[in-house]
Amino acid sequence: MSSGFSNKNLYLILGVQPSADKETIKAAFRTLAKKYHPDTNKGNKASERKFKEIAEAYEILSDDKKRKDYDKLNGYNQPKPKPETKTKYSQTEKAKEAYSKQAKTQTQTKTAKTEKPQEKKQAPPQPPPQKKKDEKPFSETLSKFMSDMFTSKSETPQKPIKGSDINVDITITIMEAKNGTVRAVNVLHTECCPVCKGKKFVNGAKCKKCNGEGELSSHKSMRVKIPADIKNGEKVMLKGEGNIGQFGGANGDLYLKINIEKSEMFRFEDLNVLSDVPITPSEAALGTNILVPSIDGHINMKIPPETSSGQKFRLHEQGISDKDGNKKGDHIITVYIKMPKNLTEREKELYKELSQMRDYNPRREL
Repeated sequence: MSSGFSNKNLYLILGVQPSADKETIKAAFRTLAKKYHPDTNKGNKASERKFKEIAEAYEILSDDKKRKDYDKLNGYNQPKPKPETKTKYSQTEKAKEAYSKQAKTQTQTKTAKTEKPQEKKQAPPQPPPQKKKDEKPFSETLSKFMSDMFTSKSETPQKPIKGSDINVDITITIMEAKNGTVRAVNVLHTECCPVCKGKKFVNGAKCKKCNGEGELSSHKSMRVKIPADIKNGEKVMLKGEGNIGQFGGANGDLYLKINIEKSEMFRFEDLNVLSDVPITPSEAALGTNILVPSIDGHINMKIPPETSSGQKFRLHEQGISDKDGNKKGDHIITVYIKMPKNLTEREKELYKELSQMRDYNPRREL
């Protein structure tokens, strides 16, 4: 026992009376240790000093010999042990009682003559020595208390626990979704600290391995293959690439959620690809062949004569395939007539002649 603590009121430090029993002292220490633990008072030097003070006070008062020496030095009376019932006897008391009876019998028995005067008298049986209770070091006791305070009673660390899954969003272009691609993905993995087992402390002090966080994080870069004809919102699973399992449990999985970036040219409807293509008034009237963009490049498409604005054309199996590759969607193109800007005087005259050649009003049926 340090001389510094012999002059301090250890009972006052733990907030108990000098007559308090061990259970009361233990309960007081548990409450104060949780309140002033450095992990719950980060950066508070006063709390760290208080925590050290109550820990050292408990080290003395929880040890019978140290407490007896402290009480004798400071004039405190030890709490009286609880009286035992008459119906229960310890093994030591039974041995003492047997010894007493045997010694009394030998005293009352007198032998007039002895055949062997030189023979030594048999020594009376000695009572078995009383076994001392096993006492654990204070550091081990403190560590157990800290573990009990921050660990759930229902926790079963021996049982394998599977690592949690990781979900990551990834954005790709329409062409990448159609043809497939390979993307570099940076994933943040988190695992339980192997030293403190997630409890954030070791022997009452903040775990140095995880800096009191209870877990360790690391980045892992990997190249991931995105399959062709993937849909917006679909997920790609990489088995075992999630967070690390605990106590021999399997690793979690990595899920990549695919987001196809929006395009002004293409839209999607199930397996079909939709797009709008402009044509000139003369192309709509006379018909022609035009190149239209698709997700596989440009395709030659025929515009028939007298095509109306808003008319739809279906390009068979030019869309997206399903997961099994058994079915493929179409590319549906909607054409609309777009007038040129800055018409010349001659163009205006020709349009005027055309309007006079036929009496046509497209709004007549409205």
